[in-house]
Amino acid sequence: MSMRTQVSTKRNNESHASGQPSLLGRSLPASVDAERAVLGALLLNDESLLKVAEILVADDFYRPAHTLLYQAMLDLANNQKRIDLLTLQYVLTTRKQLESVGGEMYLLSLQEDMSALGLVEQHAQIIKQKSILRSLINSAAHIISNCYSQDDVRIDAVLDEAEKTIFQIADKRTAQSFVQI
Repeated sequence: MSMRTQVSTKRNNESHASGQPSLLGRSLPASVDAERAVLGALLLNDESLLKVAEILVADDFYRPAHTLLYQAMLDLANNQKRIDLLTLQYVLTTRKQLESVGGEMYLLSLQEDMSALGLVEQHAQIIKQKSILRSLINSAAHIISNCYSQDDVRIDAVLDEAEKTIFQIADKRTAQSFVQI
């Protein structure tokens, strides 16, 4: 199975025929191309990480491998280290995550495959929007499940939980990942 079709066990939705996580027979919103573009841009110019970190957290990435890569980049920056192919590969190797992200060849392909560096913030916004949509879909499914399993006595609790869940997603739009300079 290729890295594009691997499904994280963290995403426990029913699988669509394509092998991607889905709900109601449709694939969850994601832009793997935008994710690859952001990661590739950061490998080529780590100074963009400050802008990207204002928009994205690691869990905003759809592909588990991309989550690991971005978190490793954030960790390098937080430790006052520069990010390039070798430093990222070193961190992933020490964490025993290099093969989980696709190996050296995948890291190389990110640099070769990336879009214009100047669009990294726009690509990060696309990733964030898709992440919010996935959160809404998953929360809506949870709310529906709660509605079916509720009793008439607990209706206020079900409403309160639904409202809380939606407000948490709204807060996610402005959540930031802080990186030291």
